[in-house]
Amino acid sequence: MRLYQALYKYLQTQAPVTALVGTRVYDAHADQGRATKYPCVVIEMIDDQQFHSIGANPTATRRPVNFYCMAQGNGKASDDLADIVYTAIMGQEAAITMASGLTVRSTHLNGRRNEYEDALETDKQLYATVVEFDIIHDV
Repeated sequence: MRLYQALYKYLQTQAPVTALVGTRVYDAHADQGRATKYPCVVIEMIDDQQFHSIGANPTATRRPVNFYCMAQGNGKASDDLADIVYTAIMGQEAAITMASGLTVRSTHLNGRRNEYEDALETDKQLYATVVEFDIIHDV
């Protein structure tokens, strides 16, 4: 199982997340029309880095993952969703492993930032609080 699939499957088991977004958890390549209902979470993965040892194949990968917690109307809504996603991911290696079947060894917070834009289609403000993690998992 790939990490995106594992995180998607795991977040779908988290009641605090689904209470706010339902099934609106997307990958970074979600169709524009598919991600128009808010709030939602968009998972963006960046290139992975496999850990090598001398004379052996890689056994683990470090993958940067950004969770875009998006809401319309005000920044507090995206911040609140980001707090829930942070709690669902940080230190939850065993739970993610159990829900997804992919062995996650550790989660590391890299940062958090806020973004804002005007949605041209609806003329509403769109806020995103991005929670950035490194996730170490088995190859």
